[in-house]
Amino acid sequence: MEGQVTMAASNLKWYRDTFCDTEAAVAKATGKDVYDIICEEAAKAAVGSRGLLYFPFLQGQLTPYYCDSARAGYVGITPAHGKPEMARAVLEGVAYELNMSIDAMQRVLGRPFDVIRLSGGGAKSPLWRQIQADVYGVPVEKLKIFDCGLVGSAALGATAVGLFGSVEEAVASMVHTDGFVEPNMANHEIYKEYFGIFRDAFLAWRDRGIYDRLAAAAEKHWNAK
Repeated sequence: MEGQVTMAASNLKWYRDTFCDTEAAVAKATGKDVYDIICEEAAKAAVGSRGLLYFPFLQGQLTPYYCDSARAGYVGITPAHGKPEMARAVLEGVAYELNMSIDAMQRVLGRPFDVIRLSGGGAKSPLWRQIQADVYGVPVEKLKIFDCGLVGSAALGATAVGLFGSVEEAVASMVHTDGFVEPNMANHEIYKEYFGIFRDAFLAWRDRGIYDRLAAAAEKHWNAK
């Protein structure tokens, strides 16, 4: 089984490029990673971002609903929300979308996963790893090297030139885990409620044709110029 998300950690890159000139300047002046600065800010916000939801559909929604016209955005903004909530909502929104795929897979399997292994750029953030563990409600496993595409390419290449006798042997030699992040089940109960709202809001907009109408209006009034 495979569940695909077109832009996961790229949502945080979009947030950085759109809202984080100050954080980028601080990163340049101090030598810190700008994403670390953003996540430190996000960590100041409460679990659930005080009711602020971010829908991470910058390039549509794929697994499990395959809604190409879906669009990203915030829902629930009030004067009480600031940049910490906006940043954390991005991290949570990506986890909610991934959780839609996880839910679909678990329904097919007929049982929940025991553990979920994380990879990719977003898995490098301790805060984002904890948010995912809390949203999924199961331990998440870390890797020593999170860039699985690079490791996979190296494993295939090494096997092709005869350094390993099989892909399985290459994987056993090159893929190394680095411990677990346990879920906070009190946070999981909060996230279960927000995830239900996230999923139902997405489906309501899809089923009422709002995404299709919005995409059509953009095509008519923006792309035509």
